[in-house]
Amino acid sequence: MLNIKNKTFSVISFDKNLGGISKMIEISTRTISEEVKEVNLFLLKNTKTADILKEKLKNHRKIKIFYLNFMEKLLFKIGFLKPKFKLLILKSDIIFIHNVKLIKYVKRIFSKIPLILFFHTDKIKQINKLGSTDRIFTVNNNTKNIINKKFGKKNKAFLLANC
Repeated sequence: MLNIKNKTFSVISFDKNLGGISKMIEISTRTISEEVKEVNLFLLKNTKTADILKEKLKNHRKIKIFYLNFMEKLLFKIGFLKPKFKLLILKSDIIFIHNVKLIKYVKRIFSKIPLILFFHTDKIKQINKLGSTDRIFTVNNNTKNIINKKFGKKNKAFLLANC
């Protein structure tokens, strides 16, 4: 089994509203933090998701939350990131994301760091965008099988029910 006790993971999400994805961000970040040295969580500033996660995760000493404002989000999409944030993510052993749209932005800046996507949907049209992820957690077996077949890998996608 992989030893991750001394690893740093980053979680990046631009989710704005409360719902299933924000809940999964909370659960996955909390769970990851129990197994690693630290988790850097990057969220959009002044959103319902950021507000609720700040409150729910405030007592988790291994989780550090960082906020991007609207302009920083736009700059991130074209390949620029605040040096402090970039350095933190560059020190990460793995990056987790919760949105397909983030794949190309994350890979543009952090191409050498393994990227894991929580694929919260089973929309076939989004599957074509998953090629540059290293691993994918899917919502059902059918989606897992479609992804693995499409990319010719048995272990690209894994079932993680309720993701």
